[in-house]
Amino acid sequence: MAPHPTDVILVTDKKIGEVLATSIRNVKPKAEVIIVETPEKVAALNPEISPGTLLIGYGTGIIIQGTVLKRFSRPAINFHAASPEYPGRDPHHWAVYEGASEYGVTAHEMTERVDEGPIVAVQRFPIPYGIKPEELVCLANEYLYKLFCNLLPQLIDGTYELSREVWAGVKRSRQDFLDMCSLNPWIGSKEFARRFNAFDGGRYDNLTLDLHGQQFRIEKTSATSSKAKEVAVDWNDFTLVSYRENLRLAKKSYLFASFGETVDAPHVLWRHDIDFSVHQAAILAKIEEEEACKATYFVSLHSSFYNLFEVEIVSLVREIIACGHDLGLHFDAAAYPNETWTYEALVKWAGFEQSVLEQFFGVEVKSISFHNPDISNMLDLDCDSIGGMVNVYGKTIKTEYTYVSDSNGYWRFEPIPKILTEATSPKLHVLTHPAWWVDEPMRPYKRIERCASGRASNVLREYVEGLNKHGRKNL
Repeated sequence: MAPHPTDVILVTDKKIGEVLATSIRNVKPKAEVIIVETPEKVAALNPEISPGTLLIGYGTGIIIQGTVLKRFSRPAINFHAASPEYPGRDPHHWAVYEGASEYGVTAHEMTERVDEGPIVAVQRFPIPYGIKPEELVCLANEYLYKLFCNLLPQLIDGTYELSREVWAGVKRSRQDFLDMCSLNPWIGSKEFARRFNAFDGGRYDNLTLDLHGQQFRIEKTSATSSKAKEVAVDWNDFTLVSYRENLRLAKKSYLFASFGETVDAPHVLWRHDIDFSVHQAAILAKIEEEEACKATYFVSLHSSFYNLFEVEIVSLVREIIACGHDLGLHFDAAAYPNETWTYEALVKWAGFEQSVLEQFFGVEVKSISFHNPDISNMLDLDCDSIGGMVNVYGKTIKTEYTYVSDSNGYWRFEPIPKILTEATSPKLHVLTHPAWWVDEPMRPYKRIERCASGRASNVLREYVEGLNKHGRKNL
């Protein structure tokens, strides 16, 4: 019997590869996908048994030799987490060093020479002011995954067309990066600041100084206590990879239920209060859909971080709904400063906001959560239902469900993974805030700073695109 043909070979990290493989199977359900992580395994690739195999490199530093590429009957595709102006290694560092205002991600056909093959597609975005290299690469990785998903159908069936974009800029090597990290004693203050900002990684001490035959390393962490280092490790709990792992932990012991649904088996009410980022919420919604998990997303009509009725935000909310999730009302009492909160007043204004959401998004809004409930007297109004909506802070849920939350981006109480692993409670109420869950570990303030700078960048981009569309000057 002939071996089963391999549809796609992914050259990437295993965890990333598993996510990509799921996306591939969403397009081609029975696709055979192999993940290759090492140069040795890449060099040994032999697709002769399945000539239609598609080879994809994704965010990898492994150089795929021409002798390997020639074994494939189809062009291999590489996904490069930088725009065509930044070919080669460590592009995010160079973009920050040069003060670039725009960055992007690139998909291209592979050739024997790295980052020189015909370009398939490019997606660009403005660089937020003051961004660090490690933050820029996280942002680029988000766009890279979107580009990957958008191109998948054409890549799999071979119907993609080449872009008119061309490679530009200097192709950098790892040695170029190391040369910029090597300082001399006469470096000026301005150049030192540029190098420190662009090449000294957040988690790594890259800059060195050669003096009288000795090499000294600039160690930022020397002033950091061991306790602070220990706390920093906790940020690994708040990555997208960890989020997916939490869902898988939950599925082992619980069914995912909606608020107001009657379930006899052990179940979890999985909820998101969208305080900061609808963009990140849409990413979590897709992960949950891939894991066959259902959640309720509570949106606010009064957030200072997003306008629920902006075209892009509307599209993202509809994506969340299309993933099979419920929409809830995140009610902010501070939006009504002159109101004295009674049950009747709450029914009046919450009912008004509920009707706005239902008419605008065309779905039933069956539950309500409060924004900063401990600041107002909302927790005193602990009725189970408010104008027909389930009150997630109602007496029944508070008394019958074990509650766990990621509030403020760190574990204030019991960590969610611990509660899910122990699974001692048959009824669980999990609250997450999408902005806390990101690609790479970072402090809570940095996660919120990224939301704010991302919003500012989107507004500026919209302004510039409007000028360009109508042929106006950008002075």
